[in-house]
Amino acid sequence: MNVQVIGVAATVAISAANLGLWALTYFRTGRWRETDDARELVRRVDDAEDRLTKIEAVQTNGATKAEVAGLKSELHGVRELVERTESGVRRIESHLMRFGT
Repeated sequence: MNVQVIGVAATVAISAANLGLWALTYFRTGRWRETDDARELVRRVDDAEDRLTKIEAVQTNGATKAEVAGLKSELHGVRELVERTESGVRRIESHLMRFGT
């Protein structure tokens, strides 16, 4: 036999074995998807995806640092206004208490 014929025959045999292994792997993988483990894995991945979607929605709709800082400054301004109003009310009450109505 010629060396080239042996080489071609070996290449064809290896290719056929490779095709057989590929087909075996393909069908085993297809059957694995039907198992309880695969269903559980798919369910867990779907749950994780749902949680990530919810987190993304919260992050998208959440206040930014600039908005929080703006609210803090507004609250500080309101507090100062309340304190000034309170001191004015106390002066008026004091005046009314001393001199009556």
